[in-house]
Amino acid sequence: MSKKNLSNKRLNTSQHIIAYIDILGGKKLILEDIMDKNLNEVKEIYDLIQNFIKTLKENSNTFVDFKIFSDNILLTFLPEASNWQNIGSSIYNFFCLLAFIQMKALEKNILLRGGVTIGDICINKTFTWGNGLLRAIELEEKYAIYPRIIIDNSVMSLISNIEHFTTGNFKMLQDIDGWFYIHYLGTYGVTTTYSHLDAIQKHLNYLSIEIQKEYQNSNVLQKLQWQRLYCNGYILPYQQQISLGGLNV
Repeated sequence: MSKKNLSNKRLNTSQHIIAYIDILGGKKLILEDIMDKNLNEVKEIYDLIQNFIKTLKENSNTFVDFKIFSDNILLTFLPEASNWQNIGSSIYNFFCLLAFIQMKALEKNILLRGGVTIGDICINKTFTWGNGLLRAIELEEKYAIYPRIIIDNSVMSLISNIEHFTTGNFKMLQDIDGWFYIHYLGTYGVTTTYSHLDAIQKHLNYLSIEIQKEYQNSNVLQKLQWQRLYCNGYILPYQQQISLGGLNV
């Protein structure tokens, strides 16, 4: 096919599940980067995502398209939703991937915020376009608010019809504002080890320092405090078991 014919090929949007994720404080990570430490830590997370997606494709035929632009991450299901034969397991794998991304970011003290929706999108090597993308961005910018990945009502309606969807490792929680969000600590903490708890405790120490620094910045402070409450809510029961000698590793 000639380059001319390629350039004249008509583009079309189709329905996908879309996850749009923003790295909170991305500008700060860039401005305060010393010898490209932050750059390479973010790259390490991106490499882990690529490996996870490759494993999903090889082991479960779950196809995910993954793009990075600036401090944003965009993930979509491929092929389009109407063609899926095993939609339940595919969605389950997709959500486990999102939980994995958040857990790896926590280990680097990087906070993520995002939204997951269903909508029309055209995505290829050049274009990312569609109402579904706009909705995913709206969820991240307007409704997520805190370091969480929220799940749109359209996705909740879909998975509510999938039998036994939440009986595996993947977990979600409902916040006080009504939004369901990915409970990544619960997803990757079901077989909790000391190293897992140690990573969360180190992150809590980091949050305490950042909260002291940002005590006059209410916008940043509310996000840090939410993250601290989320982590403490998960780790405190395990700390109590440790004090009683009851943690099985």
